Amino acid sequence: MSFAQTAKELADKAYEQYKQKNFKKALSLYNDALNKSPLDAELYDERGSTYFELRNIDEAIHDYNQAILIKPDFAIAYHHRAIVYYSVQLPEKAISDNNQALIYVGTNDSLKYSIINNRGNAYAMKRDFESAYKDYLSVLEFNPKDLSALTNIGAVLDDLGKEKEAITYLEKAIELYPNYIGGYGNLAYKYMQMGNYEKSLELNNKVLQMEPNEPLAYNNRGFVKYKMGNYKDALDDVNKSIKLYPENSYAYKNRALIYIALNKSNLACEDLNKALTLGFTAMYGDEVKKLIESNCNK
Repeated sequence: MSFAQTAKELADKAYEQYKQKNFKKALSLYNDALNKSPLDAELYDERGSTYFELRNIDEAIHDYNQAILIKPDFAIAYHHRAIVYYSVQLPEKAISDNNQALIYVGTNDSLKYSIINNRGNAYAMKRDFESAYKDYLSVLEFNPKDLSALTNIGAVLDDLGKEKEAITYLEKAIELYPNYIGGYGNLAYKYMQMGNYEKSLELNNKVLQMEPNEPLAYNNRGFVKYKMGNYKDALDDVNKSIKLYPENSYAYKNRALIYIALNKSNLACEDLNKALTLGFTAMYGDEVKKLIESNCNK
């Protein structure tokens, strides 16, 4: 004899599917659970996370809104909605939601500092590097081995003009986590910015040995080769990066620089305009606009 499943049983099964990355199956189970328990804030939050994994941003935000409407002090729902806003480059909304999450987080320090770290990411996206630095430093005071904060603080210190301090944090990250590919990639980027192209090339090569399909490493190695005057290999690398990650505005800017060096201004201008379309200015500043003014408006 079979019995109808309760909302909790359905939710537990949905979460198991979610952990196994079977997001469509998880979504179906969460739908069934919510049909049985339509005022359950936790279910809306979990289904919102499932929608987010399926890249259905509108439905994810709708579910987090519902969760917060039902439970206005639901810290994790604010936190999750902030992550979604960050993912679609809405840092102001992400900061606001993280601030709300911090109001309601209570004594859960692990969650509290995860929220602070993510708020730091949103500040960095907004180019408020001082606020981002303070948030990451707060996380590291709580946990000096926090990998995300070590990596993130290295990034914003560079933006604050503190390259040597940035490298110290990034070297600590790969010392603590020698298999962390991102640490080598970020360190390679810092050496590239400091003009140490040989060291940057070495580190980017290491990243690609560890992960042969890492698009950011191809992009950064391509830029290094461009700076070293090796335009042919630079173009090959950036083309690979764009093929693997066609939404990266920075790669189009880098390819445009290579095309300018090769006197292919029409191709360069196409890439510069593509970089603008993909949101380069909001993320990185006015460099692309200045390149367009000097190379395309003639």
